[in-house]
Amino acid sequence: MLKKMVLISALWMVSSSVLYAQMTSSVASATTTAASTKSSNAASTGENQAQNTSAPNATVSVPSRARSSFYTGVGLSMLNNRGYTGLMPKGFVGYGTILGRSKSLYGGVEIFVGIESLTLSPNQTYHITGLAGASVLPGYKISDWTLLFTRLGVEFARYARFNTTKLGGLFGLGFESYLSQHWDLRGEYDYDTNKNLNQYNLDLVYKFC
Repeated sequence: MLKKMVLISALWMVSSSVLYAQMTSSVASATTTAASTKSSNAASTGENQAQNTSAPNATVSVPSRARSSFYTGVGLSMLNNRGYTGLMPKGFVGYGTILGRSKSLYGGVEIFVGIESLTLSPNQTYHITGLAGASVLPGYKISDWTLLFTRLGVEFARYARFNTTKLGGLFGLGFESYLSQHWDLRGEYDYDTNKNLNQYNLDLVYKFC
């Protein structure tokens, strides 16, 4: 009887030891898994925060265009010449390219025509019925959004009262601002040496790029 009790006690102690070992192993495994999950979540949260922090910078887009492109456009010019003031619609075509490694220098060529001007003043002595000319446009990009340029060329002006066409030198200064991938807005002042003709231009430019 005593032997049976000793044997049962021994078996119970062994079973208890094995069960205790299994429980301890399960608890340790669960603790390790929880710690690993927590660490993974923390890393994921850190990455998301980093992405959220850097996201605003990703929304800033810089204009991207080809270095060279043909373009066309239309504009409106206010003409002032010895007491005469008028408005003249214009059309033009040209070609422009970015020069140099700095990508800041610009060079372009352009031809343009203008049709009958709308008289805004009572003085019509120097009423202009047409303009046509050609010019080169050296320039400098002061930012990714704005180009500053000058105009050097020649211009023919047709005067209705004198029934004659005069040739003059053309000098100008202007800026061109980026609107979208294909569209620019241009403002410019030009001076024609023929009869001191002043021109104030506002143009819409379409670029094939």
